[in-house]
Amino acid sequence: MFRRMGTLLFMKSTILSLLVNCLLLPQLLAANSPYVPRLTGIVNLPHQKSVVLEFDPPGSSSPPLILAESQREGAIEVTRITPDTRAVELRVWGTNVLLTVPVPDDGRFPRTVGGSLALANADLDPVLDLYAGLKGRTLLRSPRLPATSLSIETAVTNQADAARALEKAFAANGIATIQDGDKFVMVVPDSEAAIVKPRSSEIKSSSQEGAGPELFPPGAMNFSHAELSQMTAIYAGLIGRKLDRSQQPQKPTLPINLKNHTPLTKAEGIYALETLFSWQGVKVVPVGNDSCKIVPLSAVRR
Repeated sequence: MFRRMGTLLFMKSTILSLLVNCLLLPQLLAANSPYVPRLTGIVNLPHQKSVVLEFDPPGSSSPPLILAESQREGAIEVTRITPDTRAVELRVWGTNVLLTVPVPDDGRFPRTVGGSLALANADLDPVLDLYAGLKGRTLLRSPRLPATSLSIETAVTNQADAARALEKAFAANGIATIQDGDKFVMVVPDSEAAIVKPRSSEIKSSSQEGAGPELFPPGAMNFSHAELSQMTAIYAGLIGRKLDRSQQPQKPTLPINLKNHTPLTKAEGIYALETLFSWQGVKVVPVGNDSCKIVPLSAVRR
């Protein structure tokens, strides 16, 4: 009799264990799935609570995400952000997933009463995107920025504080930020900081042009690791000309990144592209009545 009762108890325990494992299995599988991102940052501000999510490997076809609470992108939804525990709850393909930002080496947390910024080995690309949003400006990025990751633990009270904390982290990694008028920030390696020249103040206003502004809404210009040939074709369209492709740059060019976080007029969009082209060592010049071509800057300066 006792043997039978022991057998029954063992069977019940085994069945219960199997049920628990079946319930946990989807989350365990999801946590190890390539579709589940890494949590590399939490922004906790009075009017902004968001997370930085990245996918492995860096630079894969799945771009990093910056999402607010209750915001969804594709199959990923942020259901809850808990800055005090450095945690975020996601729904990924219908499965609940809990992620946390790794604890810093000293084990300390910034106070979260007024706000906090926590990044743990976050890739430069999403951090720059975060910075642009905090500044409310469009970034003009040098193609020669160092490949680096950023870790930050600091208390912040507002967007300006958070932006300054990121600028300090950039500076510590050899990256300079240079204000360019009211809408742009140039982001360049320290070695280029003394060379670049902000010129957005020279852009003619729409009233001077004698026509209403032609606006690019925020996010309308969104190019990640784009090729020069693609961007020069877009530029040609903006200036109302056809691109002559018979002469292409002999030297390999670097990828171009541009996302407007502010509304831009047509003239401001042209300025942004011209600046990025100059950092590639080229310029697009008119040819004839309706065409344009790419030429080295050295040829223009002769």
